[in-house]
This record gives sequence, structure tokens and C-alpha cells, in this order.
Amino acid sequence: MAFSVLFDGINDEITAADSASLDVSGSLTLECWANMDAFPGVWADIIAKGTTDNVYQIAINSSGAINAGIQKAVNTFVAYTTTATLSTGRWAHVAFVYNQVDLRIYINGALQDTPVAETAAIDTNAAPLRLMNGEDGFADGTLDEVRIWNIARTAAQIAAFRFEELSGTESGLVLYWRLDEGTGTSDTDRSGNSNTGTIAGGATWSQNTAPIGASRGLPLMGVG
Repeated sequence: MAFSVLFDGINDEITAADSASLDVSGSLTLECWANMDAFPGVWADIIAKGTTDNVYQIAINSSGAINAGIQKAVNTFVAYTTTATLSTGRWAHVAFVYNQVDLRIYINGALQDTPVAETAAIDTNAAPLRLMNGEDGFADGTLDEVRIWNIARTAAQIAAFRFEELSGTESGLVLYWRLDEGTGTSDTDRSGNSNTGTIAGGATWSQNTAPIGASRGLPLMGVG
């Protein structure tokens, strides 16, 4: 049976301790499926490595627009925000790619807006990885299939594999949470890098899952 994790937007989060595999300084890809119940008052991080100064992130604002970027040096953050917005109550696949040429955001496999040029190395820190908790508050919704890569996935790969479960042995995969455990307070990292996630604040398992594989039905496109 497939599961996801539901966050209440009050104090729920998933964290993973800092590790060498999560300290990505070159090319980077972040991916997840998100189904937002409400948008934050200001900003909330969906995926972020950091506490006050994130070194990489996907975030969402009060309108449902996605912001993603990297920190290339202390207090020097490079990012952009999509024109398109997510819709509440509908699944959407969100991906952020940094290829050391530019920053790219994809929603449901489609490139959003004009990529932002950047070539710098990504800064690193000793902070944890966090889901659905940001400097400005917590995010309210459900997540599924969280993936972090130390390579820049192509548009074709993102479009093709967003509906597929991975084996966990794919080249460049540094964290893979299927969020399918359905019980307990830990998320297994199927990439083999032991980046175990800890569920906190009362986040709960849900059977409202993203459209991964034939058993999960047809995709629901969550873009407004």
C-alpha cells in the first residue's frame, strides 16, 4: 500500500541530519510531489538545507508561486520565483535544477519562466535538511516522493520519471524518500546514503498519494 506524509502547517516537519552526501556544491536537482492544503502567510520551505540561511531550497509563497535557488556565498542567495502558481487540493510535481550554467524550475515537467544564469559553486553548511518548515513558518499540505541529486537532471528525465518509483541505485541520487512506510516516525533513505528522515510535530501518514505508478491512478495537475 502506498502512503504520503501530511503536514498541518503549524509545527509538522521532516528533518535529516547534515551529511557529506547532502552537502552538494556542484550541480543539483531537488524533486517532490506536493499537494498543498493552504498557502503560507509569507514563505514556507518545501525542501531546504539550512535553518536561517538555506544553501538550497524549494519554497512556496502566499500566492502558491514556487521559489527555488542556491546560496553561492554567505548572504548571497540566487533564486527566482515562478509566474505560475500551484492550486490547493491538487497534486503537482515540482523540480529545481542547477546545472552550473543556470537555475531552472519545472512544474509537472514543464520549464517555468526564463532560467536565471549562474555558475558559482553552492555553499555548504552543517545544518539539517528540512521539509515543510522554513524561516517564515510551516507549510500546510502533503508530500510524496522526495528526491535529491548531485547531478542536473535533464528536462526529459524529469518529465519521464516523475510518475515512476526509482530503484534507489540511480547515478547521482543522494536522497530518496518514497514516504511509503505508513507507520512510525522515520523515513528510509532508499538511495543507500543513510539520510534517514525524522517525522516531528505530529505529521501523519496519509493514503492520499501522488500519481506514482499504475497503482496510483492518473495524474492530477495542480497548477493555477
